[in-house]
Amino acid sequence: MEIKSPRKEQNKLWVEVRRLRSNVRSLGKAVSRTLEYYTSAFIEMILEERGYPKEKINIRKETLVYGEERLETNIFNEDPLAIGEVTTYTENREKAPEEVKRVLDHIKAAEKTYKKKATISILSVANPQQKQ
Repeated sequence: MEIKSPRKEQNKLWVEVRRLRSNVRSLGKAVSRTLEYYTSAFIEMILEERGYPKEKINIRKETLVYGEERLETNIFNEDPLAIGEVTTYTENREKAPEEVKRVLDHIKAAEKTYKKKATISILSVANPQQKQ
């Protein structure tokens, strides 16, 4: 195959690369939302099994304040207090403690704000780093 216009062909390739990146980002968002949904449903089920009435279960996203920080929390229920974070990927074992610290900070912020202990806390990871 002979390429007569390298610049034109290169531009076509870049358009395809941009389209592919956009599709991958959209897929990542969909996977993240799905994981949040399933994690929320799992927490709801646990709370119901522990005897909490459905009227008290309202799992949602919430912004918590911790010191000077505003923390976006993926899984939150006020009463009983349930806190969770969802991530689709951990880069490696060395990064895993950072994810745990993040959820612990969210728990501290919620407990301080609502002046009660968390009944349930969870870190949900869709695809942990595999051993190589």
